[in-house]
Amino acid sequence: EWLVEQLATSTAAWRLWANPSVLSTTFSPDVPEDLLEPLRKLKLMHPEEIRCDPDQWDGYPAERDAILAHVEAEQIEDLVVLPGDIHVGMALDVHRDPFAAAEGRTPLAVELITASLTSQNLDDKFGYAYGGSRVAQDRFVDAFPHARWADFDGHGYLVVDLDHERLEASWWFVDGVLEHSDGQFCAASYQVPRGRPELV
Repeated sequence: EWLVEQLATSTAAWRLWANPSVLSTTFSPDVPEDLLEPLRKLKLMHPEEIRCDPDQWDGYPAERDAILAHVEAEQIEDLVVLPGDIHVGMALDVHRDPFAAAEGRTPLAVELITASLTSQNLDDKFGYAYGGSRVAQDRFVDAFPHARWADFDGHGYLVVDLDHERLEASWWFVDGVLEHSDGQFCAASYQVPRGRPELV
């Protein structure tokens, strides 16, 4: 009740929802076979069964839908969800039902997920070099229509820069975490125009 009231009554240009778990759907009963193990390793689905991981918002579908229904009904604009704790970077459109969302349907919000600084992500868990998860990343973006970008290997941080007219999100990854290094690179960057919840 507190959350939906704050979203509805805020007069801020942007509504930034810091959230410990992924709001968007990361599980589907029709998930491709070759994505099962990567999603399990990342705790984006149940570790043993073909069902969601209850630690994400997928485990609370009624509560999530109640919040998003309120966002939709009240026409709350400029909402950006900022979660972490899954150790990978992602950019997602937020829909009440992303698999039923018609082509071109406007998202309710955008979700920008920061990668881990040092916690293990997919390449660490499987023991291969950075970039080895590219096939799984691409399969995830193909299988989940609301996923716009994903990186399952990078360690670093997300910079969110905003002004009255636009929000810009940039994922910065370091060259390595096992030894000192000054090297870093921008893996992806998106803008969100004010009044349009879309990742450009």
